[in-house]
Amino acid sequence: GSAAEKEAAALPAPARSSDPGGGPGHLGRETVLAMARAAMTRRREGKLQTSQSAHEMRTGSLKEAEILEFGIVDEAGAVTTTPASGQRYRFFVLVLFHSRVDRPAFGFNIRSKKGVDMFGVDTRAANIVLRPHEAGDILVGQLDVTLWLTNGDYFLSATIGATPDGREAYPIDFRYDALLFTMGLLPEIQHASIVNLQHKFTWSDYSLI
Repeated sequence: GSAAEKEAAALPAPARSSDPGGGPGHLGRETVLAMARAAMTRRREGKLQTSQSAHEMRTGSLKEAEILEFGIVDEAGAVTTTPASGQRYRFFVLVLFHSRVDRPAFGFNIRSKKGVDMFGVDTRAANIVLRPHEAGDILVGQLDVTLWLTNGDYFLSATIGATPDGREAYPIDFRYDALLFTMGLLPEIQHASIVNLQHKFTWSDYSLI
């Protein structure tokens, strides 16, 4: 095969994992490597993951590592941009390292189209310390969630950064508002609602006579 094909085939498996298997939309070794090879091929061809949002901003040093791909998968492992409210999903981010990074950290943010921050979390804030990554390593960061949003469009952001001193963080590649996803309307709640509280009505009738 070509040099590009040999390079893609030689991509390493993740050196360690905190998630050996299971969970909604678990991305196993073969799936990860297939995604990485496809992303690397697109990268060589100048066809990086197309932003589904005209509002994307990409910030950070953009040197030590880069986000090749990120998204949402359902419990069957299928990538989706139309999740259903109240169901389990997994956010994922695929990161390629170009040089050594000590104490890398990844995270995700959700914003409404009105610019309201709905949710945000990262491994640094969660006091999770990841091992150092070297040039050529691939990190697959994953986050299991139950999506209680509803009725509208939202932006998903993904980031890879580092906290080399264990305190101060800096962004390496922050894909801000890069993925647009749509939560379907729940007909039984008011259309302006943005969260699903899994409600249930009860009532009692009394007479004072």
